[in-house]
Amino acid sequence: MRIVFISDLLTMRKPLAQLALTGVFVALFVGAVAVAGFFPFLFMTSLFTVDEQNGWERFRLTLPVTRSQVVRGRYLTVLASCAVSVLGAVALAVPLSWLAGTGLPMTSMLPTEGADLGELLLTTSVASVATALCILLLASLSMPIYMRYGATKAARVAPAMVVLAFCLTMATLEEVGVLAEWGPRASAWLEGLATGGQGMLLGLLAVAGVLAVYAVSSQVSCAIYERHQF
Repeated sequence: MRIVFISDLLTMRKPLAQLALTGVFVALFVGAVAVAGFFPFLFMTSLFTVDEQNGWERFRLTLPVTRSQVVRGRYLTVLASCAVSVLGAVALAVPLSWLAGTGLPMTSMLPTEGADLGELLLTTSVASVATALCILLLASLSMPIYMRYGATKAARVAPAMVVLAFCLTMATLEEVGVLAEWGPRASAWLEGLATGGQGMLLGLLAVAGVLAVYAVSSQVSCAIYERHQF
């Protein structure tokens, strides 16, 4: 996986600078937290697109790695991009807060006026991690489609399939009564954790759940990519 990870970084060395600059520009007008959502998603789609346009997919298979290692390396790269985006969002929070305090016409998704440094960093960190987890869930649904169809077709198919899968799942859960029976219980339990000072436990459960879904998605992608014909 390390070879694939390094290969992905080398593939993205030029687009990476463009994505970083665009992320800073977006943060100026939307807020630092937006970087945690914007950067990893565009990084993932750009990585697949550059691979397909330059034929790196076929070249990578000539390296001493298996197809499963290629897939897991790609998942590791996307996961790393989420971690970097969270760090970038936290790093941008302080200078953006200072710029907002100077009276510049900036928009922020988080309150910055009157917040001390510790509160600002904590709030930005929590919001950025939550945003990155949402992107990981989206990647978990999208990446098997990218592995199956490639970047060009997946760009058209993935959004529709993700929305369809979400709607079908929610409709099925509602039809069998899972939402009606367990929804209020889960909501009360989560609210109890949050109000009982166990927010850290709630956060760890969310991270563990998303990573579990991400791991299952990687296994699905491995099975798809093993049978993929170029």
